[in-house]
Amino acid sequence: MSSCSRAGPCQEMFGAADARRDMDAYLGHGLGKMERQMLEALSLPLGGARVLEIGGGVGAIQTELLLRGAASGEVVELVEAYAPFAARLAQETGLVDRTRFRVHDLLSDPDAVEPADIVVLNRVVCCSADGLLLAAAAAGLTRRALLLSFPRSNAFTRSLAWAQRALWRLFGRRYRAFAWPQEAIAAAARSGGLEVRTGGGGLVWRYLLLTR
Repeated sequence: MSSCSRAGPCQEMFGAADARRDMDAYLGHGLGKMERQMLEALSLPLGGARVLEIGGGVGAIQTELLLRGAASGEVVELVEAYAPFAARLAQETGLVDRTRFRVHDLLSDPDAVEPADIVVLNRVVCCSADGLLLAAAAAGLTRRALLLSFPRSNAFTRSLAWAQRALWRLFGRRYRAFAWPQEAIAAAARSGGLEVRTGGGGLVWRYLLLTR
């Protein structure tokens, strides 16, 4: 089960309404633009691959990879509110027998999570002071490729994240946002033996593809 110290702040920020919206968005329109770019960059054969989506919400990216030919997928999430919507998404896409949703704190017990050929951390490392540790842990579980996305780190996004932390601290709320430098995120992933292959994104969100 998830650690209250890490799950609690995320549960303040994300809940059933977010889960329903994410499920409806994928079922109605598929992946967003950047997520499509991430999978285009992946360009690996998917036959027989296991996919692990950490902090994956309803599991849209692993769902897409399964539909494209991956063999099995797992979503490891801190927020339990995503569970029924992840189950419904699996049902709607015919993937019930090939995917699993689990509430688990990866950083508390990384050995309880099976390594995967393709690991995804989409818009997750920005959600915690442990973001860089999470990137390193994800790299350690990666057999072939790691896809990471995160907000671009510049004066504006760092100031915005600082303001969010200050405001929520003032009101006694625990969720904290961070705009980690891309170089720090890449270094954390390289600590798990991966190398950066490519990256991209837009004005606000960026992604990196690292491979072993």
